[in-house]
Amino acid sequence: MLAGLLYGMRPWPRALRHRVRRCVAAFGLAVAGMAAAPDLVWLAVAMVVAGATITPQATAHSMASS
Repeated sequence: MLAGLLYGMRPWPRALRHRVRRCVAAFGLAVAGMAAAPDLVWLAVAMVVAGATITPQATAHSMASS
């Protein structure tokens, strides 16, 4: 939730289409990091990063579809 609030509060100089691509790419990399995690510590870190990218990604998609 904190990541979504920070994402929504920040003014963005780039176009929305670029932000959507980056949010989806960040989420994909985080999920790939979860798959490649060698132990539980790295898995937990990757899960936190993936969770932090979900709300900005959903916000960007919502803004793009309106």
